[in-house]
Amino acid sequence: MGVRAVRRFAAILGVLALGCGEDVLDVVPAPPEADLVAPAAELRPGDTHYSPQPHRDHPYAVALSAEGETAYVTLRGSEAEPGRHLAVVDTATLEVRGRIEVGSSPAGLALHPAGRFLVVANRYSSYLSVVDTRTAREVQRVAAPYYATSVAFRADGKKMWVSNRWLDGVQIYDVGEVGGRLELRLRQVPGARLRDRVRGMDAVPVGTNPRDIVVDEPSGHVFVANMPDLTISVIDIERDVEIDTDDDPETTDHGAPPGITRIDVRGPVNDLVVVGEWLFVATENAGTGHPAWDGPDTDGDGQPGDGTPNVNFQDVQNDIATWNARTLELGPRYTSDSLAGFYKDLPEGTPGLPAPEDRVVRGALPEQMAVLWRAERTQLAVTMSGSGEVAVFDVGPGPALQAADLFQVGFAPFGIAASPDGESIVVANRLSEDVARVEIASRAVERVVVGDVSGGPFPATDAEIGELYNAMTALFSADGDQACEHCHRDGNSIRKTHSMPLQRSVFGTRMIPTHRNLLRTRPLFFENALDEDNFIPVMNEFAREENFGFGRPRDDFADRNAFFVETSFRLIGRRTSFGDAGGLRLLDFNGMARMLGIFLLVEPRLLPNPNRGGTYATERGRVLFESTDTSCAVCHPAPVFAASDDFNPFGVATAMQVVSANTYAGRNADTLASGFITLFGGDHDAFSIPSLRGLWDRPAMFLHDGRALSLLETLATPGHPALGPDQRGFNERDGVPNLHGGTSHLAPEDLRDLIEYLMSIE
Repeated sequence: MGVRAVRRFAAILGVLALGCGEDVLDVVPAPPEADLVAPAAELRPGDTHYSPQPHRDHPYAVALSAEGETAYVTLRGSEAEPGRHLAVVDTATLEVRGRIEVGSSPAGLALHPAGRFLVVANRYSSYLSVVDTRTAREVQRVAAPYYATSVAFRADGKKMWVSNRWLDGVQIYDVGEVGGRLELRLRQVPGARLRDRVRGMDAVPVGTNPRDIVVDEPSGHVFVANMPDLTISVIDIERDVEIDTDDDPETTDHGAPPGITRIDVRGPVNDLVVVGEWLFVATENAGTGHPAWDGPDTDGDGQPGDGTPNVNFQDVQNDIATWNARTLELGPRYTSDSLAGFYKDLPEGTPGLPAPEDRVVRGALPEQMAVLWRAERTQLAVTMSGSGEVAVFDVGPGPALQAADLFQVGFAPFGIAASPDGESIVVANRLSEDVARVEIASRAVERVVVGDVSGGPFPATDAEIGELYNAMTALFSADGDQACEHCHRDGNSIRKTHSMPLQRSVFGTRMIPTHRNLLRTRPLFFENALDEDNFIPVMNEFAREENFGFGRPRDDFADRNAFFVETSFRLIGRRTSFGDAGGLRLLDFNGMARMLGIFLLVEPRLLPNPNRGGTYATERGRVLFESTDTSCAVCHPAPVFAASDDFNPFGVATAMQVVSANTYAGRNADTLASGFITLFGGDHDAFSIPSLRGLWDRPAMFLHDGRALSLLETLATPGHPALGPDQRGFNERDGVPNLHGGTSHLAPEDLRDLIEYLMSIE
């Protein structure tokens, strides 16, 4: 649904749910060679949900040496326990040669085209690591802002691009090789944000949380995947500026520099590659989430609904979309092959259903891609994180894509790299702590552990069983093509509203909540309707009871519980939980719901905040936040920054109780209580209160239904002098201002200070 439509129909007052930061000027520069430290887990021995968790390394990205004989794998670790090593693997023998120490939480990496040096982006360290592949050690540290994420080089090696999650920008370096070492010089780029220049960190501004980068010299374009922003930024290789993709200076994307419009993918942009003249993008389906056969005509085609194969989030699809890399014109969009036959999937013949030749994507959650330049054909290999597979496609002519093969490789595969001859690939399995080598022609798959399994192979605890379900939900879903992580990307959210179950109209659109900091903010989710023992209404969207049994789409299983138990046994060799967090449970539908709840609570999963507090602006903002004039701290009291069942010092009334029926006493466990249906059927009068912790890292949509597109719009009353001509203040309800904190009396500079403080909260 478009922003105008949300604003036209939505008439409810929300709470801070999602967002991004405005420019800041009053800052303390990051110290050289410093590391960020994430908040520690808050569960302690004796707490209801506590159990000790094994340390994991979480293999992430992969790069190969120039000849392909060695694989380098970043061991990113978790948010609270970041890694700081690369694993080094012999690709022929799968022998682990050792580890190379780098910065904290290494993410992306790339080999310099000359073949000797690797550059590693460290999320938690204030530097890039340069590794000499001859000596297998870190030989340089190049000052860089926190949250460097991905690295890409020009073919001649003289220029390097680094995406940065904190800056929402791409830094550009001139590169030389002098005296046996790389010389990296940060470029000053036109159009850099003032906030970055004050920090001494010039960057080309792009969309929210940029991740993957691909450099395409024939087109003169650098493509940047703004994953939760659902957009692609295009940077001119020579001029170091973002390109206006619609050539219309009168149109501007939200948050972009004046006149800049980005490629709108309409789904998270997980990775991108260029083959010939075509850009291939790993993403999800483009629907708004409205039922395809009813609802408002949100795409303007004269038909009800948006015409996509998507009902709520019951049938999230997996797409590989294409654009012409030179003209930026949209090409074919390929989607999942499991559209027909299951509950609320669209039957053949439905108007708007993609053609069969476009339904070629197999597996769930396309994450990373590699091009196989084979002698006889060009292929595209894609890690399918939600189903534990690598899908291989034949490419060409032009943007044509055909399914070729599918390989089972491990738990939650992420990074992938192709051998120089295109005959094999190396894959990093994020959860199974190993690396897989796939031989394309023989279909042989071999794996070797590169991470930490000293606490037992994954999963080794009840929480890790829940983590497996969260990442690979597709294997527990009726049609095998959707996972929790489709929408909760990297534990965060995406800048998109979805139609939710039991909603009768567009009024039912809701933002996607983050999975972070849930322990102290229960009940969970905005409607305050779920706790850690009751994920039935959510999990039900993936595997309904009416899908299972004789004469039903999943008639291979008598019922859903049997399906869950046997799927668990097939994956992990267990039909029951470990029992370390609340007792032994059968891994049926309800048992897995319990495992998922435990997983969401064992760690806060908050990324450490690089925004420095203690400045004049943040201190002024803190005083405003805590004052009785604004009353911000009444609903968002420190240190939780939310009122909840566990922490509510001012006795704020939260919205709802757990009301979904969770019983087998003679009725369907999926049935919802009448009060739940009534409250979910239209506008809500009240919502639960989400935490402000981690606000600095969230995409640019606020409030429960995503109406506000900045913190300023969220805080300001209508007509506030701080608002620009294209901004609206949403701090009102039914014409009554200041119902989301008292702000009408604040000067523009006061609101700016308040925002600075919010963005500094850990």
